[in-house]
Amino acid sequence: MDYTLAVGLISGMSIDGIDAALLRVYPDQPFELVALFSRP
Repeated sequence: MDYTLAVGLISGMSIDGIDAALLRVYPDQPFELVALFSRP
């Protein structure tokens, strides 16, 4: 099955840390969360 990998980054102020998510996006289905990373 064909899919695209996408990376999403979320960052507030530098004191809040950063969150990242790796998603597998299919053309005819909802996305699938592959990995989640959070750094305080």
